Amino acid sequence: MASSRACRIMQLLSIENKTIEARSEDEDETLKSNIDNVPSEKIRSQYSEMLQDKENLEESLDSCDDILSDYDSNIKYDHRLITSRKVQPSCKNKEHELKISQVSLVPAYDSDDSSEDNSYITRAATVTEIRQSLPKPNSPSSSSSSSSSSTSSSDSDSSLSSEGPKRCSPELTTNTNEYRIIDSQVIEQNRGTSSIETAQSDSSKMILRQQNFNTSNNISPMFTDESDIDLSDDDPSFDYEKLIHNKKKKNYIFESHTTESDSDGSSQININKKGRKRTRNPTKWKQNQIKKLRNTGESYVSTAKTHKTIPSRCLKIPCTEKCKLKCTENISTPDRYDLFKEFWDLGDLNKQRAYISTCMVDIVPKYKYTNAEKPRRPNKAYYFTVNNIKIRVCKTFFKSTLDITDRTIFTVQTRVSERGFMLEDMRGRHNKHRTLSSELTSDIRKHILSIPKMESHYVRASTSRQFIDGGKTIKDLYKDFVEDQKKDSKEFGNYIAYYTIFTKEFNLSFFQPKKDQCDLCLSYKNSVEEKKKELEEKFNTHLEEKALSRHEKQEDRRVINKNNKVVIYDLQAVLQCPRGDSSSFYYKSKLNSYNLTLTELTTATSKTAYDNVHCYFWTESDAKRGAVEIGTCVLKYLERLREEDTEEKNIIFYSDNCCGHNKNKYIATLYLFATQNFNINTITHKFLITGHTQNEADSVHSLIEKEIKKNLKSGPIYSPDQYIALIKNAKKSKPAINVHELTFESFMDMKLLQEEWGYNYNIDIEGQTVNWNNIKVLFMKKECPFSIFFKTSYKDNNYREINVRNKRKKMSILTQITLHKAYTQRQDISVNKKKDLKDLINKGLIPPFYTNFYNSIIN
Repeated sequence: MASSRACRIMQLLSIENKTIEARSEDEDETLKSNIDNVPSEKIRSQYSEMLQDKENLEESLDSCDDILSDYDSNIKYDHRLITSRKVQPSCKNKEHELKISQVSLVPAYDSDDSSEDNSYITRAATVTEIRQSLPKPNSPSSSSSSSSSSTSSSDSDSSLSSEGPKRCSPELTTNTNEYRIIDSQVIEQNRGTSSIETAQSDSSKMILRQQNFNTSNNISPMFTDESDIDLSDDDPSFDYEKLIHNKKKKNYIFESHTTESDSDGSSQININKKGRKRTRNPTKWKQNQIKKLRNTGESYVSTAKTHKTIPSRCLKIPCTEKCKLKCTENISTPDRYDLFKEFWDLGDLNKQRAYISTCMVDIVPKYKYTNAEKPRRPNKAYYFTVNNIKIRVCKTFFKSTLDITDRTIFTVQTRVSERGFMLEDMRGRHNKHRTLSSELTSDIRKHILSIPKMESHYVRASTSRQFIDGGKTIKDLYKDFVEDQKKDSKEFGNYIAYYTIFTKEFNLSFFQPKKDQCDLCLSYKNSVEEKKKELEEKFNTHLEEKALSRHEKQEDRRVINKNNKVVIYDLQAVLQCPRGDSSSFYYKSKLNSYNLTLTELTTATSKTAYDNVHCYFWTESDAKRGAVEIGTCVLKYLERLREEDTEEKNIIFYSDNCCGHNKNKYIATLYLFATQNFNINTITHKFLITGHTQNEADSVHSLIEKEIKKNLKSGPIYSPDQYIALIKNAKKSKPAINVHELTFESFMDMKLLQEEWGYNYNIDIEGQTVNWNNIKVLFMKKECPFSIFFKTSYKDNNYREINVRNKRKKMSILTQITLHKAYTQRQDISVNKKKDLKDLINKGLIPPFYTNFYNSIIN
């Protein structure tokens, strides 16, 4: 990865990469003699001066522009100078070796060593500077004065005074807040003979850079302030603060291009990210831009085929001195310019025409000879208003001042109504539009009505919108309509006609509204300031309850053990079969299947959010999807816990706020029954806040949907049994999802259980009415078989109590209450659904292998 980034950087710098040939033995000897002849006294003095001026040295890295400015055409940079690794060329003479400092421009993303240094960039001196800095041949030899790492002055002096040159270590220390001093080295490469000349230069720049990297997270090579961590779909029960506040590395080669530093030293991203879809901006439309230029008198390019450039408007030459009205004497040139500027600054064709109309007055002659059939139009007198004085001018002066033509004046004359008002420009606003025949519109409506409708999974009671399968688009529906019309030799119209009727006459949607969209939050966000003040208290309470509910779930996860369970259950969206890409499947009613998922959460310190998953699966031919069915699935799960061991358990359930499924007296009665008949001490049911019910069961449903979509690529789904196999394989990690198939014989009558258990569910022990929609927490315990404890807010410290047998009324004793079957036979499906399924079987669209299953449902 590092080498690929290096190649890209070299392309940016536009420097030709060539390999460095091996030095010859003669060049090595010459270079050795040149270095050995440098006087040691001069080196010490230069080094001490460098240490004294250290505080004034530049601490920031050189930008790419500085590197380009120092580039010499005679110098060829090797691509190895830009790398994340430090390479030291071999020298035949071990006593005298020349260290070539490497240029590191990008972090070593592919390196396992996180402490590798990437914070410095050395600048190469030109060949001329090197030759000037070379000492005379008679100078005594000394060791190299350069060091690749910063050391103390005493260590440097001792190394300089030691006998014989020492090898420069390529390793650089990585301690925090350590300054680095790096020599400027040069590599020169020629086509004929390759030579490398290096020396200590008086003009060489020393780079000081304070190293302070945090290598905990990788960063993007293009956007230096972006982490690799994707938090676009947050888990509400997971704490991301530790990840968000981690420091990030910096990529110095792009730093100067991606950030702007303000006066305080803070950096802000200077890259505007583009969204997936463009917003509608008519001011940027080419046609509107040209229209604006034309109406303001500026130059523009015509949209005609010739693409002629129309020059801008300007003040023309006025009439001559022979003019009878003496226009040039009455109106000066500055006044003419003001009239011209104000006219074209209007920028609106209708306003300009209205102004011209006010400047023209009909001339009434003393004698008039008229033709009754075609009377001649009266002549016009032209006036300009200057300093509130109306001054008459000739037509030539009028046209030259405004830079208009006779055609413009003629158009104004013909576009004035009888009452003197300018008529609206009717170009593009005619009423001669093509209309669709009544037969065609009737066929389009019939085709749209033939599409099977689906109930919304989440908001069936709160919306009048109907929903259709999202497997097709309006364009696909139009194509199917065209095929049907061609078979009957009828006209089919165009797509716009079909789209208009579909969107304006029918309240249809392809996608079911998500339960996770919060109506209150959206309403508050889109409201004006006055409305926001009215909703502010309710909105703040809503957000507080949301935070408290998530905090409750996080705290409950801390107490999870063998005898304390935290379970989330949710009903998945309807699964239909047969299901595939065939248009015949799309326009036929299909069999619905249901899946209720119960997800056992793990402890807060666990690596995974959930462990065991139980899915209870049935079809609409076996049962419906109400409190009876949901309660039976929960009952089956509690029976399974009873079979594990005999120890007393505490169960905490979480779910959404659907009153038809979860928040009702039937489910509460089931909890009372379970605490009295199973080894369960307490059951607590906590309801997530409406609009913010993201939970782990939704994650399981997402895995199932992905598995279904992947399977649909290989072929249709004909039977509910195929869904069962897909659900089992949806979770790739162990343990796999446990799927429990239910038939009509599996469901118990929860409504009958509630009638036998109690009768009062609406009045608490204090005589106050209970609104089940406002309940946030339900609590049942073994010691109180007829009491339901509840809270209407997570902020409440105490529970309110409902006694389901608050009056002396003859009821069955607990030991006599048993569960009864809810259904004695399969449920009958609708007539239209039977007809459509039978039609699919007769056409052979459902394979014979599955026909017995569908025939058993139809018959």
